[in-house]
Amino acid sequence: MNTPNSSQLRVIDAVTAQDGAPFFHLEGPSGTCWISGSDPQKSKRETIDLIDRRTGAHLYTTRTYNEFLDLLQNTLPERDVLVAYQPGWTGDAFVVGDGRIIGEGIEIVTFDPIEKFSPAGTLEDWQVAIDPFIANQPLPFFVCALALAGPVYRFFEDSIFPPQVELVGEPRSGKSTLGILAASTGAGRAHGIGGAESWNMTQNGYELLRRLHRDHFLVLDEAEGSGQHGAARRDFAQSIVFQGATSTSKVRYTDEGSAPPISMPVLSTTNTPLRDVLRGASSNVIDAATSRMPSIRVVRSEEAVGLPVLDRLPTGYTDLEAAVRGLRGAVGNAYATALPAFVDYLVERLSAEGDALQERIRLEMGRTRDRLRRTAADGDSRHRDMLAAVEVTATLAQEAGVLLQVWGSPAQIVDVVHQEIVAYGRSTSVRPEDEYRRFWRYVAEQRKRQRVGSLHVAYLPSERFPEGCPIMIDPDEAKAYVEPDHFNRTFPGAFAFLRRMRDAGRLLVNDSEAHRLQIHAPSAMKRLGFGRVFAIRLDEKDARRVLTRRFQQRR
Repeated sequence: MNTPNSSQLRVIDAVTAQDGAPFFHLEGPSGTCWISGSDPQKSKRETIDLIDRRTGAHLYTTRTYNEFLDLLQNTLPERDVLVAYQPGWTGDAFVVGDGRIIGEGIEIVTFDPIEKFSPAGTLEDWQVAIDPFIANQPLPFFVCALALAGPVYRFFEDSIFPPQVELVGEPRSGKSTLGILAASTGAGRAHGIGGAESWNMTQNGYELLRRLHRDHFLVLDEAEGSGQHGAARRDFAQSIVFQGATSTSKVRYTDEGSAPPISMPVLSTTNTPLRDVLRGASSNVIDAATSRMPSIRVVRSEEAVGLPVLDRLPTGYTDLEAAVRGLRGAVGNAYATALPAFVDYLVERLSAEGDALQERIRLEMGRTRDRLRRTAADGDSRHRDMLAAVEVTATLAQEAGVLLQVWGSPAQIVDVVHQEIVAYGRSTSVRPEDEYRRFWRYVAEQRKRQRVGSLHVAYLPSERFPEGCPIMIDPDEAKAYVEPDHFNRTFPGAFAFLRRMRDAGRLLVNDSEAHRLQIHAPSAMKRLGFGRVFAIRLDEKDARRVLTRRFQQRR
């Protein structure tokens, strides 16, 4: 287009982006590159480095740089093109984080490829690797469907917030492994935690992460690692949740044109639920934040409450810890293939169906919300929105062959997760003293069924109760010992109750094994075949009741 100037550069193409910004395609001795007409105004040093690195032309002197500026000023754009400033959708085409373009229309990608989005293996490799751990497993299936919702968000109603979920559980419960599994749909190795990112960041750092993960998926691993404490952590968590629930972004001086909307699903892992982190904020703020980011309990399967990281052991594994390690290793060499394959399907359907695709998605989401409302009328409407988004995403992903049909029914799995979210929401609003009274009423009911024994010397269980009573009370020590399997089966919301009793100082735990919530049974109980038990401190008046004849009488 232009003859070379003294800097050995020439413009081989000049275009106008969709927002009116001019772009120039430069050719030098060793290559070509696109630059925006605003690049030289923002940073002379970065512009010189970019041209040097990509074209081999050197603009080290004032004379050569000024000649380069004259070259741009004397070149007029000749046509209009689509320019992708960030990953995600631009028009009806999609740019993956590593720079790959899916669809037609985009000619220029201005951001540098992001390594974590580069694929390893094939889609089939990923499916084979995770198959033993995801088939009919509620949480693994759910988090993978959540991870694929990023490209679908553009089709949702404007009132729908970007999906955000936190996985809450004790250390070593498998939360981070689920995060890495979910991230593997579109990303891989980064910072030693798979495709996940760390909570150790600033507010501006989070804005950068949002831009890099636009229309993709973001995992924030271990909220305890944010480096914040007390009120600072509360304020930081609050701002992150509300920032993630909007599709707007901050406009920076270095932005090309207007900042595009930013949205993506977010999965956070934490030991402490958001509601507890926000303690001290107003109830309105807490309710608004937890409405935007619901909590899902992740527990070890041995606790048999909440949702275990794996609902059952995959074939070939004899214990949960080994299975979790196997799941973590499964995505170590196969990742970042599912999301691009899913986007390819969406682009194809969008081209064939146009607006009908959006209408279908919104109709199916409405049906899902109605079903969830019927099963739990007191649930949060925003939680239903999030779950409907995940279910319709999973359905589309199964149609695309990305999530396999044999892995389970999206509706059934979403129903399981919905029940858990609702149950956990109810449990977090209960005072510890109310929970203790609920436990004592439970003990009284179990006593009527001859399932409560006493360790008091005058009333040995072998004398008045059948051996192996699942609940034993020591009135002298004011403690109740409960066999875990029986308690988990018969006490609603057992896990949340035990956590509250632990936090209130009523649940006895070993400091080195606090996450297990269990201790070894007293020797008197071991002789009756007990192993580990839940041990709960009783009020003195309740402990004394065990010694009364009325309590000891059988129904």
